Amino acid sequence: MENFRRDIADIRINVVLRSNLKTVNLDSPIATEAAELRCKHRDLLLADAIIAATALETSSGFILTNDTYFKEIKEIKTGWI
Repeated sequence: MENFRRDIADIRINVVLRSNLKTVNLDSPIATEAAELRCKHRDLLLADAIIAATALETSSGFILTNDTYFKEIKEIKTGWI
């Protein structure tokens, strides 16, 4: 079972590495948006608020995740590989 999980993880890593994903630095607009999201969604963890804020501030509006609590943020779409 452990090898199976590792194989799945390797597949997901390779998909991400071959994609057009880019890294984004945390800046003031993203931090402000994250703070506003935390005010609206009290259960949202800081790291998740930063992820959501980055998606919004970069106009991608999409997060690659299977975490269901992002669905509470109506402006964001989610997906999973």
